[in-house]
Parts: sequence; C-alpha cells; structure tokens
Amino acid sequence: MAEHRILTTDKNIEKAAADSASLPAEPRVTSVRLANIEGETVLVLVMDDGSRNYIPKAKLERLGDAPDDTVSRFEISEDGLALYWPELDLDLYV
Repeated sequence: MAEHRILTTDKNIEKAAADSASLPAEPRVTSVRLANIEGETVLVLVMDDGSRNYIPKAKLERLGDAPDDTVSRFEISEDGLALYWPELDLDLYV
C-alpha cells in the first residue's frame, strides 16, 4: 500500500489565515472618468487610497471600439474591485 505524507497541516492553514488577515487591504475603485490625455482617451480609476490608475481605452478589449458615451455608462461592482458595462455585458476586474 502507498504511503502518504501530509504536506499542509491545520497549523499551517491557521498561520496562513492569520498572516493574511494582517495584510493591508487592496485599493478599491471609488470613481472612474474618461479623460483625454495627449490625444488619447483613457479611463482614470481613482482608488480609495488616493492613487489613480490611467488605462488607455484602446488597450481594453471591447472598450476600445465602443463609443465614449457607452464607455462612460458603467457600474462599480464587487465592492470596488470591478467595473461593469451593462450595455456591453462586460466586466473588468481591477
């Protein structure tokens, strides 16, 4: 009969859970707007830690070809971890 080794113990799992609880929370999206920067349309994602992420609209699959008025109609979902475009049935996880 084959012999099995236990690689992960309950103690390992408890320690990993405790370690992850002490990590800082990931930034979440609080607002998004479209902007024109140097002739390029970008999504400006404002995060709850005050940082901003600039994403060229053209680099986002299915958003690059969508009209700006459609792109500007979105919902912040997943408690700030995703954006959803109902008209496009498109989710973008941040």
